[in-house]
Amino acid sequence: MKLAEAEMVMEYCADIRRKRRAIERHRAELNDEISGIRGMNMDGMPRGSQPGDSTAAMACRMEALGIAEELKSLDKEEASLRADEALILEKLRSIHSVHSEILLKRYIYGYTWEQVKRTLWTARYSVPSLKRKRNEALAMLAEKLETTPGKDALLERAYNAREARKGKGWQTSGQE
Repeated sequence: MKLAEAEMVMEYCADIRRKRRAIERHRAELNDEISGIRGMNMDGMPRGSQPGDSTAAMACRMEALGIAEELKSLDKEEASLRADEALILEKLRSIHSVHSEILLKRYIYGYTWEQVKRTLWTARYSVPSLKRKRNEALAMLAEKLETTPGKDALLERAYNAREARKGKGWQTSGQE
């Protein structure tokens, strides 16, 4: 795996939390679409005072709108994102602490180089030195990811996420 690919994977990892929040918002919108809480539907009986079967009505709305399939799709996408994030963070934790700390602060937390410099507890580095350490860390991460089963699929998802960001004009924290 190349250095640029490892950097792309780190940018993807940083983007996973935003994607998961978007999935949660979309799931909430879908639930609002089918929820019977907005108003009480009466069962249609003359002088009926009891609410109708809201569970059945909800199921009918889900079926009519195709929401059940969309919710399954969202669950699958979220599970994939969680698995990718866990894998990347596991590999990141397996490299030297200073290197992993630099990558975490720069990519995941979105710190500037000055902020990374100020918050490193283990040693004091200049910004150019931090950038060299970042490259070392990315090389270490690339080596760890190289032996990972499914690395090609992970790289493809990272590449697709990068292309989606470019298409929407998003800027990642890891770019200089």
